Amino acid sequence: MKKYLIINSGKNYLSSLFVEMEKREMIFDDFLNNKSGVFRGFFIGKEGGGSFFCRGIFFILFLPRLVAGMVVVYKKKKIGINGVMLFEMNEKIIFSLVAKVFGLEIIWFEKPESYKIKIGFFDKLFFRLIKNQKKIIIFNKASRERLLLAGVDDQNIFFLPPAIRTNNYEYQGDLFLEIAQKNGQDYKKKFFVVGTVVNLDNHQIIETLLRAVKICTEIIGNIQLVVVGDGLERKNLVWAAKKIGIEHLVWFVGHQKHIRKWLDGFDVYVPTDKIVGYESMEIVLRAMEAGLPVIGFQERFLEEVILENKTGGLVESENAEMFARQFIKLYQDDGLRKKLGQLARERVFSSFEIRIQGSEMEKICNK
Repeated sequence: MKKYLIINSGKNYLSSLFVEMEKREMIFDDFLNNKSGVFRGFFIGKEGGGSFFCRGIFFILFLPRLVAGMVVVYKKKKIGINGVMLFEMNEKIIFSLVAKVFGLEIIWFEKPESYKIKIGFFDKLFFRLIKNQKKIIIFNKASRERLLLAGVDDQNIFFLPPAIRTNNYEYQGDLFLEIAQKNGQDYKKKFFVVGTVVNLDNHQIIETLLRAVKICTEIIGNIQLVVVGDGLERKNLVWAAKKIGIEHLVWFVGHQKHIRKWLDGFDVYVPTDKIVGYESMEIVLRAMEAGLPVIGFQERFLEEVILENKTGGLVESENAEMFARQFIKLYQDDGLRKKLGQLARERVFSSFEIRIQGSEMEKICNK
């Protein structure tokens, strides 16, 4: 039985994996996010390290953080931990050095979107300081290329597929009927629903999607676009829909807790985050699990999950006409849409289920 100290002051996007690993008797002790949060604010830092100025401030406080890290790890070592698992860069810097002192295994997780972040001077320095003494876990092939360019040995890089804990529940009713009734609208004819789940604070391609819907109206008279999510850009996007004359076809429904119920009402799913991170990919996998074809843009993380003409399609992110063509094709060929959706669902169960990810993680830990 192995025990790991998980150090993550950011979002815990692998909580399902850690639950799975506990079932396999590999205990994970997350001291920052659970009971031992006394040092949480002290170690918090940005992935990629932020600006040079921010890094300078971090290193001014480096020594006291290092001492605090040693105290924490020393206490945990007494209960027999085998290693540390690290997520954020500043915590990687502190606790990699501490783990090296105590002779513990070091496991780094690279966020999927990190391959787009330039590796800085301090990052390269610490890559070299603990060279050949750590395992780096990646979620896409592009991250491997980035790490190799930084001088990381390929034998220290391990691929872990993204995954979800699948659920075998059925269709849960049509939420759009309820919405239409609340707004006094007629819901007699079936809509062809294009859906997306997105944080409207971040960069996204919603405006491209709006233009695509506008193009589709010439052929798909009953098309609807549903945007699940909220953020600072919501008002601007509502105005953009009104400006091109499709405000009556677009539903901005805000943040929703039960995403699966919305996915059940979609006919096709479109990921619209320009930078596809682990959370975005989890929604893509949920959409595939729900039997939806996914039409994404040509982004490297998506390309490793969506199979062209098998589980969906991939187009250029700013090409509204190409998105429209994909929607029209799926609207006109209901059999194709269902076939792609079924293949997408099968792909999740065969390649992206949490048990598969857990088995791969166990292999990595035991190497």
